[in-house]
Amino acid sequence: MLNFGLKLVEPRFREKINKALKERLNTLLRKAGLNIQRRIRTKFKNNILNSVFVKEFTRGGSDLQAELGVPHPMEKMLKIIDIWTNSIVVKHKKMTGTTEFRGGLRLRMIKNNWSDVIDISGVSVITSHGSDRKETPIPWLKWLLIEGSRIVVQDWDVVFVRDDPRARRNSRTGLAIMREGAKRTYWRVPEQHQGTTNDNFVTRAIEKLTKDLDTIVFSEISKRFK
Repeated sequence: MLNFGLKLVEPRFREKINKALKERLNTLLRKAGLNIQRRIRTKFKNNILNSVFVKEFTRGGSDLQAELGVPHPMEKMLKIIDIWTNSIVVKHKKMTGTTEFRGGLRLRMIKNNWSDVIDISGVSVITSHGSDRKETPIPWLKWLLIEGSRIVVQDWDVVFVRDDPRARRNSRTGLAIMREGAKRTYWRVPEQHQGTTNDNFVTRAIEKLTKDLDTIVFSEISKRFK
């Protein structure tokens, strides 16, 4: 929040000058807020698109895409990133007060429980298995964001089938399938991409963004005082 105060020797000038100053500050912050929001959104989107996970996941035919079993990964990832990017909002809180002003800019980021993306259409992938072809959702994004090193698939493992044309027909991606194995067989997210609620590829993109926030805010506000 930004606090402003002004003391004048002549009381009769105080009200008029403070009123004019408050109006000027409100106009300045409202206009600056729009540019700050645009720049923060752009910076966040670039950070996440250049993250190790997104680069690997969206690289066509990667082992990570194969293990997660997600077709059209770039299409899905861009949809998710757009939701996160558009949820970043810089809101102008109007200056109030007569001698000491209170107000400023507030930044709203992504929901910390990830509810805005976990359940949206197109994120989960449906698979079928067994003689009855029972359909089961694969919440791959949830696994990446919050499950960490937890075993998410028990008694099944990933088998790569790039060089097996017959097996590829049973693969959503044409890269790998899950095959039921012996007891103690399991699958979890590859270690380098495991994420928890407070530490995943998105929180790391935000952490990187916070290092630039002061520069973005200062430059947008200071240039309007010139």
